[in-house]
Amino acid sequence: MLPRWLRISSDKDNRVFAGLIEHVADGVYVREKSGHIVDTNTALCALSGYTRAELVRMHVRELYVLPETEIQRLLDVSNGAFQVRGEWQLKCKDNQRLPVEVSSGFIGSDRIIAVIHDLRKRTASGTRLHSAERLFALMESEINDVLFSLSVESEEQYRFKFANSAFYRATGLKPHEVVGQPVQAVIPEPSLAQVLKHYRQAIREKRVIHWDETSEYSTGIKHGEVVVMPVFNSQGACTELVGRVHDITERKQHELALERQRNLYAMLSQTNQAIVRLHNRDDLFLAVCHTAVRYGRLQFAAISLLDPQSQQLRLAVKYGADADYLQFAQIFAKPSDVRGRGPAGEAVLTGRHVVCNDFLNDPRTQPWHELARRCGIRASAAFPIRLSGQIIGILSLYASTPDFFTEDMLPTLSEMAGDVSFALDNYAHRADRARLARERDQVFARVADGFLAVNRDWNLTYVNAAAGRIFGSDYAALLGKQLWNVMPREIGDRLRQAFQISMRQQQPAALEVYFDPWKKWYAVNAYPSQDGLTMYFRNITDRKHAEEQERIHRGEIDRISQRLFEVQESERRNLARELHDEIGQSLSLINMKLQEADTLTTEAALKQLLKEASATVIELDGQIGQISLNLHPSVLDDLGLSAAFQWCLRTRLGSDGHKVHLDVEPEISRFSDNVERAVFRVFQESVTNALKYAAATQINVRLVRAEGGKLLLSVSDNGCGFDVAAALQNARNGKSLGLLGMQERARILGGEVAIHSDPGHGTSVQFIVPGQERPIAK
Repeated sequence: MLPRWLRISSDKDNRVFAGLIEHVADGVYVREKSGHIVDTNTALCALSGYTRAELVRMHVRELYVLPETEIQRLLDVSNGAFQVRGEWQLKCKDNQRLPVEVSSGFIGSDRIIAVIHDLRKRTASGTRLHSAERLFALMESEINDVLFSLSVESEEQYRFKFANSAFYRATGLKPHEVVGQPVQAVIPEPSLAQVLKHYRQAIREKRVIHWDETSEYSTGIKHGEVVVMPVFNSQGACTELVGRVHDITERKQHELALERQRNLYAMLSQTNQAIVRLHNRDDLFLAVCHTAVRYGRLQFAAISLLDPQSQQLRLAVKYGADADYLQFAQIFAKPSDVRGRGPAGEAVLTGRHVVCNDFLNDPRTQPWHELARRCGIRASAAFPIRLSGQIIGILSLYASTPDFFTEDMLPTLSEMAGDVSFALDNYAHRADRARLARERDQVFARVADGFLAVNRDWNLTYVNAAAGRIFGSDYAALLGKQLWNVMPREIGDRLRQAFQISMRQQQPAALEVYFDPWKKWYAVNAYPSQDGLTMYFRNITDRKHAEEQERIHRGEIDRISQRLFEVQESERRNLARELHDEIGQSLSLINMKLQEADTLTTEAALKQLLKEASATVIELDGQIGQISLNLHPSVLDDLGLSAAFQWCLRTRLGSDGHKVHLDVEPEISRFSDNVERAVFRVFQESVTNALKYAAATQINVRLVRAEGGKLLLSVSDNGCGFDVAAALQNARNGKSLGLLGMQERARILGGEVAIHSDPGHGTSVQFIVPGQERPIAK
C-alpha cells in the first residue's frame, strides 16, 4: 500500500525518492492540488503513450475516463486528509482505454502522488502485489525518516504493524519489541500522552496531523517532526494509522543552543534592569530567582545567606517548583560536615562556581539524593555572592534534566552572580550615603528652618524640605532653578544686593528681613565659598511678635504701675483721712477723758468717766478692725474663699447682696494664698462692676474645681454689658485698670481669663488658674 502521507524532507531523500519512482514498474505522477501534473516516471509514459513533456502540466481529468462526480472526488482535497483509491480507465494517447487501479494521497502539504497499476497484470491467485507496496518497501529501507504503521483496534488501543529500520536506529529497540506491541509499551512517558491525543485528533477530524515531539530513549533524547494520517475502510471506520517522523534532533539542539544563549542574555539583561530598578536587597534576590527560572528554563532558583556562627546556608529567597526541597535540605559550608561538601558548600569554601550535572549519581550530593529524586532535581549549579569582597551567600540553580549546565552557560551565569554582588555593594554604599544625607539633613534641621545652596550662576544645587515649604514648592522640583526665579521679586530684590556683595567679597552676610508676601520675619545668613553660596533661612516671626508683645506688655505694665501708684496714693490719702478724722478724734476724746479724771472728786463721777472712755476705746477698736478688713479680710486667710465671698456680700454690698446668687462647690479645698487672693479680688471686681456700672439685677457666681485640677471662677450678670475691645483699649490707655488687673493676675498664676459681653446682653467672666492646694499644717 502506498504511504499517502509521504513528505520529502532533505535533498538526499529527494534524490532517493526520484530514483525509486523512476525505476518502479507502475506508473507514478506527482500533481498540484489544482490537478496539474508536475512530474512523472517513465513507466507512466510507456503505459499512456504520452511523453514526459506532454504529461507535465496536463490536467488529471484528461488522463482518465470518469464521470464528473468521480473527477470531483479525485480533485477534492478540502478536508486535509485527501486519499483516493479506485479502479478506473486510463485514457491513452491512442484513445485506448486501459483498466487501472489508482492509489493517491498527499506528499508533503501541497503535492499529491498517484500510483497507477495496470490491472491486466493480475496474478492467478487474485492477489496484487502493487508497485506502490514495492515502492513503500524500498523507501522504508532507503529514506532516513522513521516510518511506521499502526492498526487501530479501539479508540485508545493502537498496535504497531510495521516500523522501518530508521525507527529501530532512532529508538534502540528491536523488531520484536515493536511489531505487535501496543503503543503504550513502545512510546515512553511523558510523550505518550501527547501522541495518543494526536492519534485521536487525526481519527476524529479525518485529516493528517502534524506536531513536534520530544522523547527519551536508550539512544538519548530525540526530537522529531511527526506526521500521522488515518486510513479508513469502505464503511468509514479508521483501521490504520500511517506515520512518519523526521529526525530534527540536530536542528533542535542547535535551536536549543541558540535559545539558551538568547535566554542567558535575556536573563543577564533582566537582572541588570532589576539592579537599576530595585533598591532593596530582598526584592532584588526575588527578581534574580524569578528571572533565572523564567528565562533560564530552570526548575527553581534560590539565594541562601551564610550564617557566620553556624556556617549554615539559610534560605533567603526562592522561586520555582522546588517541591519543598529547600525546606528539608540542610546545607552547610564546612568540610567537616557531610552536608557541607556539596556544590553550595564547595562554592563558599573555594570562592568559585561549582556545577553538578548528574545530581543523582554525584557522590558530593549523596545526602540529598533521595530528596532530589522525589523533587525531580537532576542538575545544579552554585555561584558565590559577595559583599565588599567577602562571600555572604550562594545563588543556587536547579534543573530537571542532566547535563543542563553547559560550558557556554557558565560565564554568563557567573557574570549574573557578579552583578548581584555589585548591586549589594551599591546598596551598602547607597545606605552609607543615605545615612550621611540623613545626618546632614538633621544638622540642617537643627541649624535652621530652611537651607539653600547655589552655584556661582545662582542655580540651586541643594534645597532641604523646610526651604521647599518656605518657597511653596516641592524641594526636589526647585533643584537646578535660578534662585531669583524661585523667590518672589520683592523678596529677591531685598536679598540680591546682600548676597552679591557676600559672594564678591567672600564674606558672610547676616540680616533680618520681613517677607511681606508671607507676613513673616526671617533671619537670613549667607556663607560664600569658591563654588557658590549657602543660605540659612530661620523663621523669627514668633520672636519678633514676642518682642512686640513684650514691648506692648511693658508699656501696659508701666501704665498699670503708674495707675497702681496713683491708687496707692489715693488709698493712702483715704487711710490718712480716716486715721485723722476718725481714729484721731477718738484718741483725742480718750485723752480728754483721761485729763478730766484729775479734776473729779467723787468715785461715781470717776466711774462714769471711765465708762465713757471704755466705750470710746471699743468704738476705736471697731474702726481699726473695719479699716483692717477693708485692706485685707482676715476671713479669707482663716476660712477660705466660700466664707470670704459670703462676708463680702454681707458686709460690703449691703442691700445689693441679695442680687448675687452664690454657688460654691461643697467642701472645696483650700488653696495657696496667692491663688485665693487673686480669685477673691477678681470676684470683688466682677461683682462690683456688675452692680456699679452694669446695673445688674441678677448675678450668678460659681466656684468649682475644673478639669485637670484647675480652679474655675465664673461670674455672669444680666446687666447692660459693654464693648470688651474698647474697654481693654481704654485700660491700656490708663483710663481703667479693672480688666487689665484680671488679666495680669491670671498671667502671673499661669492661668487665663475670658471676658464675654455685648451691649444690652450682660457680661460673663471666667477666671481659670491652676489649683495649687495649700499644704496641710502639721
